[in-house]
Amino acid sequence: MRKQSLRIILILILFILFYFKNIYNNNNEYNKTKNKYYQSSIEVENNNTEIVFLDKKVKIMVVSDLHYFPFEYTSETDEYKENVPNNRKLIKESEAINNEMKNRIIKSDVDLVFLTGDLTKDGERQSHLEFAKILNEIENSGKKVFVVPGNHDINGSNAVKFEGENQIDVDTVSAEEFKKIYKNFGYDEAISIDKNSISYMVEPVKGMKLIAIDSCIYGINDEGMFSETGGSVDEIKLKWIKEQIKNIDPNKELILSIMHHNLIEHFENQDKYFEGYVVEESESIKNKFADMGIRVVFTGHFHISDIAVNITNKGNSIYDVETGSIITYPCPYRIIEIDKNIMNISTERIDYVDFYGINYDFQKYSYEFLLDGLGVLIHKMFKEYIKDKKLDTEDVDYLMNINITKDYTAEKIFTEAMMENYCGDEKISENQKFVIDKLLNSDLKIYKLIGEITKSLFEDNLPEDNTIKIYLDKVNE
Repeated sequence: MRKQSLRIILILILFILFYFKNIYNNNNEYNKTKNKYYQSSIEVENNNTEIVFLDKKVKIMVVSDLHYFPFEYTSETDEYKENVPNNRKLIKESEAINNEMKNRIIKSDVDLVFLTGDLTKDGERQSHLEFAKILNEIENSGKKVFVVPGNHDINGSNAVKFEGENQIDVDTVSAEEFKKIYKNFGYDEAISIDKNSISYMVEPVKGMKLIAIDSCIYGINDEGMFSETGGSVDEIKLKWIKEQIKNIDPNKELILSIMHHNLIEHFENQDKYFEGYVVEESESIKNKFADMGIRVVFTGHFHISDIAVNITNKGNSIYDVETGSIITYPCPYRIIEIDKNIMNISTERIDYVDFYGINYDFQKYSYEFLLDGLGVLIHKMFKEYIKDKKLDTEDVDYLMNINITKDYTAEKIFTEAMMENYCGDEKISENQKFVIDKLLNSDLKIYKLIGEITKSLFEDNLPEDNTIKIYLDKVNE
């Protein structure tokens, strides 16, 4: 009996030792992953791998999705309101917002300005010409400006203006015309320009290379000029990028990139539910970029502020820093400070705009504008999704507006998720979790779908979205 008791005690001791060893190992692996994820300062210090890329500190402002549209092109008529669905974009106010942004840049102490596409509403030639004048004023103040096109900038099939009740087609621009208009903002000082697109590489400051990637898909077909929402870094562009980087040591020079479309998904199933916002073949492209030595890609397009990271099998990290639109709440822009091998990212918001003599709380105004507009946008989105995926033909408008709980409709919970997503660093309450669970457990496919997407929007993966310190460690071959 005594031997049996001792045997049992011994087994329990061995089990406890094994259990706590696993806990230790798991925690150790978590800490290793966490350190690698953020390229921790402790790791850099201990490994003595600190890299000094630049001779001095450099400060960059990143602005995205500016959608400039001349105020004189707008109208108060029903025709304008019907054809310019301002569900999230402050199009009428865009000229005033862009002028406020210009003033902020000129008054700031930044050295460089990166613009990550969608410079205009829909590629109107006049919009481009007026916006280029704004950029000239910025450069004349001593800042260097670098641009890439977005899906709304070239071959704009919706390039129009409004005169009273009339909608009038206006000239758009081709890729070559875009390059000419913005020659002072990257192209004229480029080390190399891709002959198959309007991508280019430039050295903004000594020790830094910037790959400005034209990720847009545009061309001419039987119906005329076209530009797609989606983006691509195809084999031809990828080959050109490799050619530019092959003679650069990424542990001696800092390689950054700007492009319009996202390189990495910013929430689970982003590309499934919101097609056209992440580049095609992103799973492959993001690993290739990281192993080439590209450290950070600044993107836009989806109008949210979010930062995502990818780590390759070789242990190389690449960050996709997406910046929201200045004409969509919360109207953010980024401030990037680079010192040695440390990149500090912070986010600021436009809180004041003088819109033709009317001064107001711009954050409140843009918040209420987006809140009102999202209802229409959400209904339209789910109707199109149901039609495209051939789901049940339930009455979307009715189901979106009936109460799931006492305080929540499907439209309300989805709107709150979108608003959090636009701001970044998403937070979710227990009440919101309860509503999402109700949707996920519903028998109706439309509710399950809303629940799945809402859950994805609320779940914010590391790292943080608005303020972060990134340690740029050694690139592994």
